Amino acid sequence: MEQTILNPFQKKTLDFFKKTSLSKKFYLSGGTALAEVYLHHRYSEDLDFFTAEELNLEELKRFS
Repeated sequence: MEQTILNPFQKKTLDFFKKTSLSKKFYLSGGTALAEVYLHHRYSEDLDFFTAEELNLEELKRFS
């Protein structure tokens, strides 16, 4: 079984995010990403998304 530090809600959120147009513009970063992909050293509650592109608030609002 694959080790994960993500809770069910985080998994569901990431699965949804991967299916949206925002997944082409944003990337998961921060402690949760490091813990999930590499270190498996701690639990984290937040998901940090970053983008190098200019943020379109109207596009983002559709997902709230």
